[in-house]
Amino acid sequence: MKLITIDFLPAEKKDQEFLYNLRRDTMKEYIEQKGGWVEEWQRKNSMLGKSFNPKGYFIITKSGEKIGCLGASITKRTMYLHHGMISPKFQGQGIFTYIMRKFISEGIKKEKDVVLQVLDINERARNLYSKLGFIVTGKMRAYFNMKYNK
Repeated sequence: MKLITIDFLPAEKKDQEFLYNLRRDTMKEYIEQKGGWVEEWQRKNSMLGKSFNPKGYFIITKSGEKIGCLGASITKRTMYLHHGMISPKFQGQGIFTYIMRKFISEGIKKEKDVVLQVLDINERARNLYSKLGFIVTGKMRAYFNMKYNK
């Protein structure tokens, strides 16, 4: 049996193209449903576009291969997941569930609320978060706010 390792590496500015392509591969279909994906606008204005700041982002690797990212911020009271993406090629393997369980455990250990937002039309992601113990606490524009319910 081959051992598979999942690691988190701090993102660097040089990871911007990988992260942008990951966003396109994982989010384009949803953004198109919400009004359209305009490549030029996404490259210039999205969080992972021109103004990308790697602080708070981690590259997820599987046995050394870049497969996703996790973007989070921590405040005095919360751990906020603002990006969690796995390349479509690696989805459905339990990798993101594993990552989210680690994220939740870290929040509990630090006695912080674990919160996130999910695009309202992304039922697959919302269902996963619900199975992990998150509940919808509100809605803001095109997103559901969710909080881990201990």
